[in-house]
Amino acid sequence: MTALAVKVTTPLWGGRVIVRAAGRMALHVAVRGVKVPSMAMFTVPVECCPDAESAPGVRSWLGPVAEDQMCPACLRALRGQPEPVPEPAAQVPETLPQPGPDRTVRPLWAVPPPLGGCAA
Repeated sequence: MTALAVKVTTPLWGGRVIVRAAGRMALHVAVRGVKVPSMAMFTVPVECCPDAESAPGVRSWLGPVAEDQMCPACLRALRGQPEPVPEPAAQVPETLPQPGPDRTVRPLWAVPPPLGGCAA
Protein backbone atom coordinates (compact mmCIF):
# COMPACT_ATOMS: atom_id res chain seq x y z
CA MET A 1 0.00 0.00 0.00
CA THR A 2 1.13 3.52 -0.62
CA ALA A 3 0.28 6.62 1.32
CA LEU A 4 -1.94 9.11 -0.39
CA ALA A 5 -0.72 12.68 -0.10
CA VAL A 6 -3.46 15.27 -0.09
CA LYS A 7 -2.53 18.80 -1.01
CA VAL A 8 -4.69 21.24 0.91
CA THR A 9 -4.96 24.71 -0.53
CA THR A 10 -5.53 27.56 1.87
CA PRO A 11 -7.62 30.48 0.59
CA LEU A 12 -6.53 34.08 0.86
CA TRP A 13 -8.74 36.95 2.02
CA GLY A 14 -7.33 40.37 1.39
CA GLY A 15 -3.92 38.76 0.84
CA ARG A 16 -4.06 36.94 4.20
CA VAL A 17 -4.48 33.24 4.95
CA ILE A 18 -7.86 32.25 6.45
CA VAL A 19 -8.02 29.31 8.88
CA ARG A 20 -10.56 27.84 11.29
CA ALA A 21 -9.55 26.88 14.82
CA ALA A 22 -10.27 23.26 15.68
CA GLY A 23 -13.57 22.92 17.50
CA ARG A 24 -14.63 26.53 16.91
CA MET A 25 -16.78 28.06 14.21
CA ALA A 26 -15.11 31.47 13.95
CA LEU A 27 -12.60 32.00 11.15
CA HIS A 28 -9.19 33.47 11.96
CA VAL A 29 -6.64 35.45 9.97
CA ALA A 30 -3.08 34.12 10.04
CA VAL A 31 -0.32 36.64 10.71
CA ARG A 32 1.39 38.19 7.71
CA GLY A 33 4.23 36.17 6.20
CA VAL A 34 3.41 32.88 7.91
CA LYS A 35 4.14 29.67 6.01
CA VAL A 36 1.13 27.36 6.03
CA PRO A 37 2.00 23.67 5.73
CA SER A 38 0.01 21.44 3.40
CA MET A 39 -1.40 19.29 6.20
CA ALA A 40 -5.00 18.82 7.30
CA MET A 41 -4.38 20.30 10.76
CA PHE A 42 -1.48 22.47 11.86
CA THR A 43 -0.47 25.18 14.31
CA VAL A 44 -0.04 28.70 13.03
CA PRO A 45 -0.04 32.11 14.78
CA VAL A 46 -3.21 34.08 14.10
CA GLU A 47 -3.93 37.79 14.52
CA CYS A 48 -5.80 37.34 17.81
CA CYS A 49 -3.02 35.09 19.21
CA PRO A 50 0.26 36.05 17.45
CA ASP A 51 2.51 34.19 19.91
CA ALA A 52 3.84 31.08 18.13
CA GLU A 53 4.14 29.18 21.43
CA SER A 54 0.44 29.50 22.30
CA ALA A 55 -0.94 29.44 18.74
CA PRO A 56 -4.08 27.34 18.30
CA GLY A 57 -4.40 24.22 16.20
CA VAL A 58 -6.18 25.18 12.98
CA ARG A 59 -7.50 23.73 9.74
CA SER A 60 -7.53 25.32 6.33
CA TRP A 61 -10.81 26.99 5.43
CA LEU A 62 -12.06 26.33 1.92
CA GLY A 63 -15.51 27.91 2.15
CA PRO A 64 -16.67 31.45 1.60
CA VAL A 65 -15.42 34.19 3.90
CA ALA A 66 -17.66 36.91 5.30
CA GLU A 67 -16.94 39.44 8.03
CA ASP A 68 -19.67 38.06 10.30
CA GLN A 69 -17.86 34.68 10.34
CA MET A 70 -14.54 36.21 11.37
CA CYS A 71 -13.13 36.28 14.89
CA PRO A 72 -13.78 39.81 16.26
CA ALA A 73 -10.27 40.05 17.73
CA CYS A 74 -8.70 39.08 14.37
CA LEU A 75 -10.78 41.72 12.56
CA ARG A 76 -9.76 44.40 15.09
CA ALA A 77 -6.09 43.47 14.70
CA LEU A 78 -6.40 43.44 10.91
CA ARG A 79 -8.00 46.89 10.91
CA GLY A 80 -5.56 48.27 13.49
CA GLN A 81 -8.30 49.04 15.99
CA PRO A 82 -7.51 48.98 19.72
CA GLU A 83 -8.88 46.37 22.09
CA PRO A 84 -12.18 47.45 23.63
CA VAL A 85 -11.72 48.69 27.17
CA PRO A 86 -14.10 46.97 29.57
CA GLU A 87 -16.26 49.40 31.49
CA PRO A 88 -15.51 49.43 35.20
CA ALA A 89 -18.23 48.11 37.44
CA ALA A 90 -20.45 50.79 38.87
CA GLN A 91 -19.46 51.69 42.41
CA VAL A 92 -22.82 51.17 44.05
CA PRO A 93 -22.67 50.82 47.80
CA GLU A 94 -23.90 47.43 48.76
CA THR A 95 -26.80 47.63 51.15
CA LEU A 96 -27.41 44.62 53.27
CA PRO A 97 -30.96 43.59 53.97
CA GLN A 98 -32.19 44.55 57.42
CA PRO A 99 -33.24 41.65 59.59
CA GLY A 100 -36.98 41.51 60.03
CA PRO A 101 -39.03 39.70 62.63
CA ASP A 102 -38.15 36.03 62.61
CA ARG A 103 -41.40 34.15 62.23
CA THR A 104 -39.92 30.78 61.46
CA VAL A 105 -38.87 30.07 65.04
CA ARG A 106 -41.34 28.05 67.07
CA PRO A 107 -41.43 28.19 70.82
CA LEU A 108 -40.11 25.08 72.53
CA TRP A 109 -42.47 23.34 74.89
CA ALA A 110 -41.29 21.31 77.82
CA VAL A 111 -41.20 17.61 77.03
CA PRO A 112 -43.16 15.58 79.61
CA PRO A 113 -41.46 12.63 81.23
CA PRO A 114 -42.11 9.28 79.52
CA LEU A 115 -45.09 7.31 80.74
CA GLY A 116 -44.63 3.76 81.73
CA GLY A 117 -42.21 1.74 83.72
CA CYS A 118 -39.14 2.01 81.56
CA ALA A 119 -36.08 2.24 83.67
CA ALA A 120 -32.91 3.23 82.10
